This record gives sequence, C-alpha cells and structure tokens, in this order.
Amino acid sequence: MKLWQPRSAASRLVRPGEYSAGGVGPGRQLPARFVGPAIPDQSATALAPITPIETAARFYFPPPVVGPIQYGLSGAPAGVAIDLNTGRISGTPAAAGSFPGSYVQAVDNRGRVVNSNLFNWTVV
Repeated sequence: MKLWQPRSAASRLVRPGEYSAGGVGPGRQLPARFVGPAIPDQSATALAPITPIETAARFYFPPPVVGPIQYGLSGAPAGVAIDLNTGRISGTPAAAGSFPGSYVQAVDNRGRVVNSNLFNWTVV
C-alpha cells in the first residue's frame, strides 16, 4: 500500500473532534475525524521494545467506508512497524534519531484514505 505523504505536519493534523477540510490526501478521500486524542509524539530508547500503540481506537470512520480497514505507517524509526489489520504499532527502534512527521493512515478496501494522524518520534 502506498502512503500519501503530507506537505507539512501542521497542514494535515486533525485535532480531536474536528473534521479535516475535505479529507486527507489527494482529492479523492472522505472527510474524517478523530474519536479520541490524536496519537501523541513518541519517545523511545534505541534497541529497546516500544510500548505498543493502539491506533485503530483513535479513529472514526464516516459512512460510506467500505471495510475491512487496513493501516499504514511511514516515517517511523527502522524496526518499528504497524499491523496492517489492527493498526497496532510495535517493534524495537534500531537506532537513535529524530523522526518528525511519522504518518499513520487508515485505508478502506476501495483504496480511499479514510483517516490519518501525524506525530513525531524521538529515539535516544
């Protein structure tokens, strides 16, 4: 699955309870909003497993979303991945660094991005 890359974190971040202006991504997506708080910025230690992040519960999917939903993650540290079916982020960061603009998105079975979230990683 190819992830859409936002131009800037500030232009695409949807705050809790807000609808995104015209959806996310290039033109064809549906409006979306978060149910709970956005995924907060993350900090981790290199070569130590992260506490898993459950992303699916943070999203609301407005009709007519066509399931099942799959999740994608980009911009995360090497060694950290997302489960395509559950949206759970887990793993062990391979190296220290700053990873601004990590991007989670949910896609329905028609390939439409139906929700997304930007956040940053700091690995020490």
